[in-house]
Amino acid sequence: MRARTDRFRNVSYGLRVRYRFVAMLAVGCHQAVAPAPDAFDPCARPGAATMVHATLSPILSGSSATITFPPTSAGNLSVFMFVQESGADDRPFHALMSTGGFLFEGQFLPQCGRAFQVSGNYLGQGTTSADVKVGSPGTFQVYALELAGMASDWPQAVQGISTSSETAEANVPAANVCQGDVVVSMILGCGDLGALSPADGFMDAGETPSGDLAYTVTTASGTISAVWTSTAGPWSAETLVFGPPRSP
Repeated sequence: MRARTDRFRNVSYGLRVRYRFVAMLAVGCHQAVAPAPDAFDPCARPGAATMVHATLSPILSGSSATITFPPTSAGNLSVFMFVQESGADDRPFHALMSTGGFLFEGQFLPQCGRAFQVSGNYLGQGTTSADVKVGSPGTFQVYALELAGMASDWPQAVQGISTSSETAEANVPAANVCQGDVVVSMILGCGDLGALSPADGFMDAGETPSGDLAYTVTTASGTISAVWTSTAGPWSAETLVFGPPRSP
């Protein structure tokens, strides 16, 4: 078992409080021998997660904008993937969402001034828009995802995070999953990303000029990854696994 520590910040109401979250990247979800009755089974779940919608904003520019998306439902987790196409620098916050919540620091490509960032929160019933403030003005787009069946807080909902940065073919990092997880892979490149492979049932949520996002809902435990057929120039990728609360 291997653990890595990733940083989250609570950005609600303008606060920046550092959280520590240990993402389990190699969990034995497909053990050959069944666990003892009193052992903890990391894949024991009371239900399954679902992707309600995945919406991509139009290309926006400047230092701020408002994005819209279908009305949210109470108890669902909203996840925002901010993609900056130009003008990005190495500031810790590439964008600040008015929705607040938890922010996971994303990836930055200094070779072409591009970056992406992930944040999430539980928005309640009927939210249809969010304001975006950009740390360094440029062109950008935002994916708005809504997931149902999640744990009731953001760190518990994120079951695993893995990242990769290469200069050759886009083999996005694999994730260890349980049945009923939602797996989201985001890739950002300085050149052409090529096409998304249909392997493992990943759905394309729409391409930006420099990035792409794909997702799937797992039907079995094991290892899964999204693959783009080719890239030109440096790229960086991130895979996040979202899941329902674990059984006690």
